[in-house]
Amino acid sequence: MNSFLTQYFLSHIHDTYYIIDVETFTIVETNDAAYVSPALCYTFIHNFEKPCFECNIACPIIEAQKNIHDSRRICDANGKLTHVILFLKRDESELKKDYTHDASWHTLIETNKKYRTLFNNYFSAFLLIEVIYDSKGKAVDYIFLEANPAFERLIGITAENSVGKQFLKTFPNIESYWITTFEQIALQTKTTVFENFAEHLGKYFEIYAYQLKHGQFAVIFNDITQRKRAVRALAESENRLRAIIEHAPGAIYLLNNKAKIIKVNKRAVVETGYSYDELVHMFVSDIDVGFAQQDNFSKLWLQVTDERVFFAESVHKRKDGSLYPVELRAGAINIHGERHIIAFAHNISEHLATLKKLETHNELLESLQRISHYTFSTNKKFFDFLLKEAIALSQSKIGYIFMYNEQTKIFTLSAWSKEVMPNCAIPNPQIQYKLDDTGLWGETVRQRKPIIENNYCAKKSPLSKGTPDKHVVLKTYATVPVFVDNKIVAVIGVANKSQNYTETEVTQLQVLTDRAWKILEKQELFASLVIAKEKAEESNALKTKFLSNISHEIRTPMNAILGFSDMLDIENITAEERTHYVSIVKQSGQQLMKVINDIIEISKIQTQTIVPEKQVCTIFSIVKNAIEIVQQQQYLKLKTHISIEISDSIKQADISIISDQVYLQKIFTNLISNAIKYTKDGWVKIGAYEPRNGFITFYVQDTGIGIPQEKHEEIFGFFNQLQNKTIVEGIGIGLSIIKGLVNVLGGSVWLDSEVNVGTTFYFSLPYIQAPQHTNSMGTVNTQVYNWSAYTIYIAENDEILCEYLDILLHDTGVHLKYAANGKQLITLLETAIPDIILLDINMPEMNGKEVIQWIRKQKISVPVIAQTAYSLPEDISSLLDIGCTDHIAKPIQKAELFEKIMKYLP
Repeated sequence: MNSFLTQYFLSHIHDTYYIIDVETFTIVETNDAAYVSPALCYTFIHNFEKPCFECNIACPIIEAQKNIHDSRRICDANGKLTHVILFLKRDESELKKDYTHDASWHTLIETNKKYRTLFNNYFSAFLLIEVIYDSKGKAVDYIFLEANPAFERLIGITAENSVGKQFLKTFPNIESYWITTFEQIALQTKTTVFENFAEHLGKYFEIYAYQLKHGQFAVIFNDITQRKRAVRALAESENRLRAIIEHAPGAIYLLNNKAKIIKVNKRAVVETGYSYDELVHMFVSDIDVGFAQQDNFSKLWLQVTDERVFFAESVHKRKDGSLYPVELRAGAINIHGERHIIAFAHNISEHLATLKKLETHNELLESLQRISHYTFSTNKKFFDFLLKEAIALSQSKIGYIFMYNEQTKIFTLSAWSKEVMPNCAIPNPQIQYKLDDTGLWGETVRQRKPIIENNYCAKKSPLSKGTPDKHVVLKTYATVPVFVDNKIVAVIGVANKSQNYTETEVTQLQVLTDRAWKILEKQELFASLVIAKEKAEESNALKTKFLSNISHEIRTPMNAILGFSDMLDIENITAEERTHYVSIVKQSGQQLMKVINDIIEISKIQTQTIVPEKQVCTIFSIVKNAIEIVQQQQYLKLKTHISIEISDSIKQADISIISDQVYLQKIFTNLISNAIKYTKDGWVKIGAYEPRNGFITFYVQDTGIGIPQEKHEEIFGFFNQLQNKTIVEGIGIGLSIIKGLVNVLGGSVWLDSEVNVGTTFYFSLPYIQAPQHTNSMGTVNTQVYNWSAYTIYIAENDEILCEYLDILLHDTGVHLKYAANGKQLITLLETAIPDIILLDINMPEMNGKEVIQWIRKQKISVPVIAQTAYSLPEDISSLLDIGCTDHIAKPIQKAELFEKIMKYLP
């Protein structure tokens, strides 16, 4: 039953009444002033402790439940009994009055039905709520007295499950806000309207609440969640749009029909330098150069529509007066019924700069292509072309290229602008500069990075030393170094560009020069390959010649050795002839040995395996020994008319230095031998100069045929020999050996010569003065050896060599045992261990290397001297590595053999 109708009906009854819930016996409505809610009917009205239907007293509720005709029943829309009205009569007859035949009753019933229909179909939720107070009069809960179907639809709880129920039990998780708010509403007489979010339902509600009487109030509420979401979405959309406009990458201007700016975004403030307040009081012509004339804006106003957009490039002016290019798009927009123009201005400075960079990059590629396809015969022509490209690429007027030497720190001019010469009046301009004498343009080398100076005239740089008088005027300037293997090899500079130089020009110059030097290196490499090919061909020819000379130089002494050896077998030769023949055989053997030694020596020099033995060297003694060696050579015996002289600078100076005696004697021997070989008549002189700057210089001078100037460097090469019809001896490596040995000793060699006059060879060595004079060369060994207490095993398959060794060692008394191969030697070793083993390497059945490995594996401690023709440095090193104690080269010389044996005998 609608609460409004109930109130209307009960207001016409003058007796005390009670409306009782038939299920709970709770009094839900009364006009009894003494009533305190809540209370049960049987306790409040009858003061019974038990429900009245458990007593014998007639109860209207029980009568109503039994559907007694005269009971006062209240049913819901479905006819279900929900409440009973109990009257306390003033007049007994009043209770028995039948209202059902009263016209007003029927009218009230009909009205109730109408309102009930309205109540049930009302789209807003309706609640009738009564407040539950505690003993202190504070609201602690509420009871739902009435609810319409809309309540169930919005809240999700049926009226049956809510009406008569306490609020907090129905909504245990409800926010405290609702309790507090409803308490305030119950105390007010005016209508309260508010909105709030019910978190436990996840909905927004719009609420109308008003008091019916003290402790009771009605609530009408609507679900406004969708509306709230729509409003919020709209607000968010507007905020996003506003944020997009405010943070758009381009400036946005809103203009009215007078061309006045009425709104701008942040980018417009940033781009122009004006504040927002300044811009909204300006006209478009104040910032856009293209709209300086009013007619231009009028045309724009007529041109743009809602569908047609204006597009153009223009120029905007900042507050500081500077200009910048923009891409302009404008369209029409209606705001509050008025037509406006919205203009988007995008700063295209970076875009144009990018296009410029792209254009410059294309120019660089074209320049690189031209350089790559440029053919040139000299470096000068290439540098001229490169400078021309660099000037054009950097949009300069003049430029230069200097080569640079990091060791000497000297610049050498290689190319310069031809256009600069008419404006440059410097007399005798330099082509070379020292780094220390340069100013700003030398900084690129000192700092090892590019240098830019865009105000050369106005600003005096502390690094600048100025320009020479009458030098062409420099305004802007840039220079970059050229690196090859992290060394600066050149610098390129350009000047007098109409605009300032930037890092772009510097980078382009670096790329250009880098590519140019690679082309130059490629060209030089190709040229070097051609030269190498020519040298290889020349080397092959020289090697062929060398082999021919070797064949000649070996066959000649071998011919003498074999020929005169046969003549020694003739029975009727005299003792004098026999002695002469023996001397020839001996001399030829020494000559053959020299050829072999020279080949070994040049191999050592090439492989850089020579290690000088530093010792005291008395120069006079070394020179005397060298002369004696040369005098034993066959061709000198035929040149008795050539004198050899030692200058007083060596004779009387008593020069002693720390160096290698053996190599120093070889140098003097070869130089003296060469001098005599190429001298027909005259003399050979050996001398020295005073030490200077830590070096002492020696010379060997002759009056020979001389050497042409163009041959001075060539003759120190391998297999080169000065051509002379009367001289055929030698293999052409003597001077190569001399140069190699001098270099090993830390010196240098050179010559001075004049054809048909003579030649002087000089060589300098570090002057390390000896502490005392020691003559360690030229002595004759007369020692007598007694080795009778020792045993030597000789492993050698050459019977002649075994016989030779037997003869050499006979007078020493040493005990010798021979083995023809490695197996025989092992058999001897298994019997007894000797004091020394002389071991040939190249033997049958079991070679010397296998034997020494066996000896060391058996841990036999005995000195093993390898005697072999393998005498190259790498051969000796490999023999020592496998366990040999020492090495002696074939052919074996007596002095060297005895020296080795003495060294290792116990």
